[in-house]
Amino acid sequence: MKTLLILVCLAFSTCVFAQLDYSTETLVRSFPIGGYVKATIGQGFKIWQKENSQMPNSPLYGHIRPNAYFRTSGILNAAGGGIEFYPISFFALGASKEYVVRYTHKLDTFDCHTVHCDGRISKNIFNIKLGLAYKKVFLMQEFKFLHINMKNRNGAFAEELSTLIAPTSNEKLYNSTFIAGYKSSSKYSIGILRVDNRMQKTHINSSMTLPFLRVTKQKWNAIMSTGIFHTRDDKDVWTVLALLQWKGQKGLLLF
Repeated sequence: MKTLLILVCLAFSTCVFAQLDYSTETLVRSFPIGGYVKATIGQGFKIWQKENSQMPNSPLYGHIRPNAYFRTSGILNAAGGGIEFYPISFFALGASKEYVVRYTHKLDTFDCHTVHCDGRISKNIFNIKLGLAYKKVFLMQEFKFLHINMKNRNGAFAEELSTLIAPTSNEKLYNSTFIAGYKSSSKYSIGILRVDNRMQKTHINSSMTLPFLRVTKQKWNAIMSTGIFHTRDDKDVWTVLALLQWKGQKGLLLF
C-alpha cells in the first residue's frame, strides 16, 4: 500500500512530503470493569497544501494515512489496520479491518453461560471524523459503522467495547463519540465526553456521559473523568475512567 501511494505521488507530483506518526494509550474504567493498552503507527502522505506565510501552521492541507494498531488487555487482544483520507486536515474518512482474539469466559456485566465471551471476531470498520478548534475551544465528532462477525460460532456474543450483546454471529454496530472542551492553559483542559453505541438488529444501546480534566505535559496527556454509564439494561451507573496517552510523533495529524 505504501509503495502504491508513493507511485501515485510521483505520477501526479502531489505529495509534498510524508510523515510518520506513532502513539500509545492506556485506559482503565471502573464500570464495566475493564482496560487496555494500545499502540498505533501511521504514515501520512501529504497530497496538497496551501502555502500561507502569515499562518505557518495552517491546517489547509490534505493527506492519506495508512495505519496499523494493536490493543491488548492480556485476555482480550486485537490487531487492525486501514487507511484514512483527509481531504482537509481536520476532516477524515476511514476504512479498516480488525481481528479480535478473546481468551476468557468471564466479562463484567455479561452472563458468559448464555452468550459467547471468548472466541475470534472480525470487524469491518468505516468511520467519519471531524475536529475543530477556535482559540481555546475545541470540538471532535466521530461516527463509526462496524460490521462484526464471530468466527466459527453461532448465537449471541458479547461485544466488550460497547458492552452490548450481538444476537447473531453477524451484526452491525453504530458508534458515536463527541468531545467538547476548553483549553484553560497550555497544561490544562476541561470538557465533556459523550459515547453512544447501538446494535442494528435489536436496537439495544449503551452510552457514557463523562466530564473530564486533561493534563498535558510535552508528549503526554493524562485524562481523568467520572460520570454516568447508561447500560444496555437501561440503568445508570456511576463510573470512573482514566486515560494516559503518549504522542511519540504526531506526523500530519491534528488530533
